[in-house]
Amino acid sequence: MTEYRHTADMGEISGFGGGYEAVCQDMLHAGVSWIIEKKIGSDDLKAHGFKGVYGIIEPDNDTTRELEKVLAEAAHGDCTGAMMHAVMMRCIFVSHHSWDEYCTQMRAFEEESRKIGKTVEGF
Repeated sequence: MTEYRHTADMGEISGFGGGYEAVCQDMLHAGVSWIIEKKIGSDDLKAHGFKGVYGIIEPDNDTTRELEKVLAEAAHGDCTGAMMHAVMMRCIFVSHHSWDEYCTQMRAFEEESRKIGKTVEGF
């Protein structure tokens, strides 16, 4: 069975580490597994948020509401709005592109973040 989780070179979802990050990873694995199993495509997941607000994401259709339930179950009902928002957006990206493209993007982002971090540390 494929594990849909970040590897070390992809960085964290939350940036908080520990149990908080572990729940995000569990949610991501459950969501991506569900997307692949159900053959969810780019037009199937729809949600909206609010400009400048992170942690509130609203499903716009029944398929996205079902994904929200999958994610909440993976977190055993104990997830923050920020966790749901972060993982939901990642799942929507995977449905539009692929798991492989998601991994490529996360690795590139993490590499760029490390370069910037080294530059900032040099001040």
